[in-house]
Amino acid sequence: MSDGTQVAEPMDAGEFDGLNPSLLDCVEDNLQYLLAEAGERDSLGPFAREWSFRWAGSEALPSLFTRTLDSRVEEDTAWRIVRGSSGDNLEAVSDRLRDGKAVVLLGDAYEMPWLPYYQRSHMEHSFVLTGVNPSENSAYFGVDMYWNDTQWGRARPVRLALDQDNLISILGSAPVVTLALEAGGRSQAPSVSHVLATAAHEILAASAPGGAMARWCRSQQRLWEDPAAPSRVALLCWLAQRARSRLVTWASTDMSEGADSVVQVMQEEVLPAWRRAAELAHLAERRAGRGRSAPGAVLDEIVGPVAAAESRAAERAVDTFQRSE
Repeated sequence: MSDGTQVAEPMDAGEFDGLNPSLLDCVEDNLQYLLAEAGERDSLGPFAREWSFRWAGSEALPSLFTRTLDSRVEEDTAWRIVRGSSGDNLEAVSDRLRDGKAVVLLGDAYEMPWLPYYQRSHMEHSFVLTGVNPSENSAYFGVDMYWNDTQWGRARPVRLALDQDNLISILGSAPVVTLALEAGGRSQAPSVSHVLATAAHEILAASAPGGAMARWCRSQQRLWEDPAAPSRVALLCWLAQRARSRLVTWASTDMSEGADSVVQVMQEEVLPAWRRAAELAHLAERRAGRGRSAPGAVLDEIVGPVAAAESRAAERAVDTFQRSE
């Protein structure tokens, strides 16, 4: 297969101005691109209107969302996600592209030469196809808005030019799985104040001494000798830091409803607390990966400073929006 320099070209920052790839995962950032291209004014909102920490007791990781990705897009925008599988060929995808409709495809990152995971790690990854030129050996054009720093290097948004062989190698022998946007969403996006006020009581419960944060950390403490436990905690801290960052980024765009004081607590206390926890978790994960005893300070950090910061932000939200009623 061709190397990454032949199929991908880095995008200039100005090409994705207004988008937030560093705050989203590999599916969300490409869906945000499609929403923005479709004219959705608030393309970050569907991925950011969540402030949650739920753990029922059996899941490996707590949930930081109250709604599925499909529900968030359909309820908050004028669009809905249509998931499909087009068998073992690309004809249906090509037909859609010829009609001027972009599509997200899912493939194996191990076969995507523009990613640091190429020939190193197998994982599902998405990219966008925006057009096809049959006169040029079925050349497919698209983008991948993925943004991440990995152990093998950085991934940043790129423009893609792929031929048929490129795509076949990336997609493998499995059916071609696609995600596309179709009109039909409800456009009933909640306001900043509604999101913060609705979530505040749940966060107060989750951050309490016997709440979801403490219970999940105790479950990980019991498993701490297993090297997988520090990795789970590191993943949770990374996901939570990113989820809170995009909530703050989105909420900061509309401070007209008295939410500024809540956002300020998040910026000054919640985000730094999760950042510190992520640093400790990364240290523990590295130690465990080398077969050494992993320090458990990150668990104390989550049930201590992180929970306290989340609680203060939630208390501020309750106080602010109860007084405004």
